[in-house]
Amino acid sequence: MWRTKWQAISVRPYPEETRLVGKALERGYAVVAVSSVGRCWSAPADGPRVKAALSDITSKNADLAGKPIFAFGASSGGAFVGALPFITAVDGVIAQISSIRLPTHLADKVGRCRLKPAETRVETELVS
Repeated sequence: MWRTKWQAISVRPYPEETRLVGKALERGYAVVAVSSVGRCWSAPADGPRVKAALSDITSKNADLAGKPIFAFGASSGGAFVGALPFITAVDGVIAQISSIRLPTHLADKVGRCRLKPAETRVETELVS
Protein backbone atom coordinates (compact mmCIF):
# COMPACT_ATOMS: atom_id res chain seq x y z
CA MET A 1 0.00 0.00 0.00
CA TRP A 2 2.85 2.43 0.72
CA ARG A 3 4.08 2.14 -2.88
CA THR A 4 0.92 3.77 -4.20
CA LYS A 5 1.62 6.76 -1.97
CA TRP A 6 5.09 7.07 -3.51
CA GLN A 7 3.55 6.82 -6.97
CA ALA A 8 1.15 9.65 -6.18
CA ILE A 9 3.95 12.19 -5.84
CA SER A 10 5.97 13.62 -8.70
CA VAL A 11 9.38 12.99 -7.12
CA ARG A 12 10.28 9.32 -7.11
CA PRO A 13 12.50 7.89 -4.36
CA TYR A 14 15.73 6.17 -5.25
CA PRO A 15 15.48 2.36 -5.48
CA GLU A 16 17.64 1.91 -2.36
CA GLU A 17 15.32 4.20 -0.37
CA THR A 18 12.29 2.27 -1.56
CA ARG A 19 13.90 -1.01 -0.54
CA LEU A 20 14.95 0.31 2.89
CA VAL A 21 11.44 1.56 3.62
CA GLY A 22 9.91 -1.70 2.38
CA LYS A 23 12.18 -3.85 4.57
CA ALA A 24 11.56 -1.66 7.62
CA LEU A 25 7.78 -1.89 7.12
CA GLU A 26 7.99 -5.68 6.61
CA ARG A 27 9.75 -5.94 9.98
CA GLY A 28 7.07 -3.90 11.75
CA TYR A 29 8.84 -0.56 12.05
CA ALA A 30 6.99 2.71 11.67
CA VAL A 31 8.80 4.85 9.09
CA VAL A 32 8.89 8.63 9.26
CA ALA A 33 10.52 10.77 6.59
CA VAL A 34 11.46 14.36 7.28
CA SER A 35 12.95 16.76 4.74
CA SER A 36 15.65 19.28 5.57
CA VAL A 37 14.91 22.99 5.60
CA GLY A 38 17.56 23.68 2.96
CA ARG A 39 19.31 21.65 0.33
CA CYS A 40 21.55 20.00 2.94
CA TRP A 41 20.83 18.97 6.52
CA SER A 42 21.85 21.30 9.34
CA ALA A 43 21.67 20.42 13.04
CA PRO A 44 20.86 23.99 14.15
CA ALA A 45 18.12 24.45 11.55
CA ASP A 46 16.70 20.93 11.32
CA GLY A 47 17.32 19.53 14.80
CA PRO A 48 14.45 21.31 16.58
CA ARG A 49 12.07 20.43 13.72
CA VAL A 50 12.97 16.74 13.81
CA LYS A 51 12.73 16.66 17.61
CA ALA A 52 9.27 18.26 17.43
CA ALA A 53 8.15 15.90 14.63
CA LEU A 54 9.23 12.79 16.57
CA SER A 55 7.54 14.08 19.72
CA ASP A 56 4.35 14.86 17.80
CA ILE A 57 4.24 11.46 16.10
CA THR A 58 4.89 9.48 19.27
CA SER A 59 2.39 11.51 21.30
CA LYS A 60 -0.36 10.95 18.70
CA ASN A 61 0.33 7.22 18.27
CA ALA A 62 0.12 5.45 21.63
CA ASP A 63 1.35 2.18 20.10
CA LEU A 64 4.72 3.86 19.44
CA ALA A 65 5.28 4.92 23.06
CA GLY A 66 8.48 3.44 24.43
CA LYS A 67 9.49 1.87 21.13
CA PRO A 68 13.10 2.34 20.01
CA ILE A 69 13.84 5.18 17.61
CA PHE A 70 16.53 4.79 14.96
CA ALA A 71 17.62 7.55 12.60
CA PHE A 72 19.02 6.89 9.14
CA GLY A 73 20.71 9.45 6.93
CA ALA A 74 23.03 9.65 3.96
CA SER A 75 25.56 12.33 3.07
CA SER A 76 24.65 15.52 4.98
CA GLY A 77 21.72 13.54 6.42
CA GLY A 78 24.24 11.05 7.83
CA ALA A 79 26.14 13.85 9.53
CA PHE A 80 22.81 15.17 10.83
CA VAL A 81 21.71 11.85 12.37
CA GLY A 82 25.16 11.63 13.98
CA ALA A 83 24.35 14.85 15.83
CA LEU A 84 20.75 13.84 16.61
CA PRO A 85 21.57 12.13 19.97
CA PHE A 86 22.74 15.56 21.19
CA ILE A 87 19.37 17.05 20.23
CA THR A 88 16.82 14.41 21.19
CA ALA A 89 16.69 10.87 22.56
CA VAL A 90 17.31 8.23 19.89
CA ASP A 91 18.29 4.60 20.32
CA GLY A 92 20.63 4.40 17.37
CA VAL A 93 21.86 6.14 14.26
CA ILE A 94 22.85 4.81 10.86
CA ALA A 95 25.04 7.17 8.84
CA GLN A 96 25.69 6.24 5.23
CA ILE A 97 28.37 7.83 3.02
CA SER A 98 29.12 10.35 5.73
CA SER A 99 31.35 11.00 8.69
CA ILE A 100 29.84 11.67 12.08
CA ARG A 101 31.23 14.69 13.87
CA LEU A 102 30.03 16.78 16.74
CA PRO A 103 28.43 19.89 15.23
CA THR A 104 30.49 23.02 15.81
CA HIS A 105 27.61 24.75 17.58
CA LEU A 106 27.76 21.99 20.25
CA ALA A 107 31.51 22.10 20.87
CA ASP A 108 33.59 24.57 22.88
CA LYS A 109 36.65 26.41 21.55
CA VAL A 110 39.02 23.46 22.04
CA GLY A 111 36.61 21.03 20.42
CA ARG A 112 35.51 19.17 23.55
CA CYS A 113 31.86 18.39 23.95
CA ARG A 114 30.15 20.56 26.54
CA LEU A 115 26.83 18.75 26.25
CA LYS A 116 25.84 15.24 27.11
CA PRO A 117 23.72 13.24 24.67
CA ALA A 118 20.00 13.64 25.22
CA GLU A 119 18.52 11.22 27.72
CA THR A 120 18.38 7.76 26.22
CA ARG A 121 15.93 5.00 26.85
CA VAL A 122 17.07 2.23 29.14
CA GLU A 123 14.33 -0.24 28.32
CA THR A 124 13.86 -1.30 24.72
CA GLU A 125 12.08 -4.15 23.00
CA LEU A 126 13.92 -6.43 20.66
CA VAL A 127 12.31 -6.60 17.25
CA SER A 128 13.01 -9.71 15.24
